[in-house]
Amino acid sequence: VRKYLNRELDPAAAARCAEAIGTLIKLRTIRHSIEHGDARAKAVAAYAEIGVTFPVGSGHDAWTLVSALACGALDVLREEAHFGLGRS
Repeated sequence: VRKYLNRELDPAAAARCAEAIGTLIKLRTIRHSIEHGDARAKAVAAYAEIGVTFPVGSGHDAWTLVSALACGALDVLREEAHFGLGRS
């Protein structure tokens, strides 16, 4: 998806989408680490990159942040796809 958007969108929109996809990948890394202990080191780094300390002090606060980040990233992708891809 990232390669397609880089090719089809203007540079500013493509950069915004690349950042949103990066956020989603970090969240996936965290989710993956819950079930796979060997992914813990990558998850600790991903937590730091999204602004959450590890270990998580409050599950509720972490989930609130993760939800907001995921929704925000998906909103960016939707907005840029709607406006940028509709031009052609």
